[in-house]
Amino acid sequence: MSVFNAVGRSQEDFRSYFASHARAKWIALFSLTLVMLMVVLPLSRLLPIVRENPFIPLHYNIYLGIDGFGPWYRIFILPVLGLVMLVLNLSLASRFSEIERRTPLLPLGFHQGEPMLAQLVLWLTPILEVVLFAGVVFTLLLNL
Repeated sequence: MSVFNAVGRSQEDFRSYFASHARAKWIALFSLTLVMLMVVLPLSRLLPIVRENPFIPLHYNIYLGIDGFGPWYRIFILPVLGLVMLVLNLSLASRFSEIERRTPLLPLGFHQGEPMLAQLVLWLTPILEVVLFAGVVFTLLLNL
C-alpha cells in the first residue's frame, strides 16, 4: 500500500508544481513542441524516400563521409530519447521543488523562494531537446 500512496503523492506534487510555476508550464510546452517536431519532421520527409530504399544514412563523419546506415525507423531513437528525458526531468523538477519547499533554509544562505535545483533541471530540459532536435535535422539533411 505504501507504493500506491507514494505514487499518488508524487502525482499531487507534479500537479501542484505546474499549477504554481507558470515558467515551468512554458518550458514544458516548448520542450514538448520540440519532441513533437522531432517526430513529425522525419515522418513528412522520409516516408517518400523509405518506399524506394528502406535503409538510410544515419551517421556522417567529416573524414569518411557517410559511415553509418540503418533502417529508417532508427531515426526515431532521438525523439524517444527526448520524450524520456522530458518526462524524467519534469518529474525530477517537481520532486526537487517539493523537497526544496519543505526545507526552511537552503545551503549557502539562500532563502526559500524559487526552487533552484528544480529550476536547473527544468532549464536543462529544453537545452537537451534543442540538441536532440539539431541531431534530427542534420540526419534529415543527410538524407535529402
